[in-house]
Amino acid sequence: MFAANVKTIALGPYRVLTEPAPFFRCWADASHRTDLKYELVTHRCSTDDYVFIAGDQSSGVVTVEHQLISTTKLNALQFFSLYSSYFKRDNTPSGEEEHVTSWRCGTRNVRNADTPMRAVLCVRRYRQLGELYDAALKVAVLGRGNVGLVSTLSMSGVTYDNVEKLSRRYLEHVSWR
Repeated sequence: MFAANVKTIALGPYRVLTEPAPFFRCWADASHRTDLKYELVTHRCSTDDYVFIAGDQSSGVVTVEHQLISTTKLNALQFFSLYSSYFKRDNTPSGEEEHVTSWRCGTRNVRNADTPMRAVLCVRRYRQLGELYDAALKVAVLGRGNVGLVSTLSMSGVTYDNVEKLSRRYLEHVSWR
């Protein structure tokens, strides 16, 4: 997954991965409402199969989501506030305390070959399946005052080694066009 020959698409001024493996399903949506001062394009890919853990929790799902936010009507400060709100949204999966530990998150600035990003990686461990974790890597590309990309990789039921490997590979595939 996320190998060197992974499929990518152009999303605004960015190039991002799509359909990381043949068993992913992908779709997109765009919001061009006249009452908003910005446009939102969402591209999402997800696996279809999962393992039932509890009523509000499943495992074995991997999701990739890109949100392109752009504006011609907001100034740089207004756009930064909007962009930050999308980056700060908590979209980590739910789960009961008896099944998983609390989320532990770390945030830092990272850079792949040519793209500076703000990244947060959140991880939690399964209590009864101690070698398996859920993880969410969210990145916001830095450097523009009127367009931004918030990209999220969510993984459930994976080893910690795979969290690290897939996160590194994922970051390699977010870039300027």
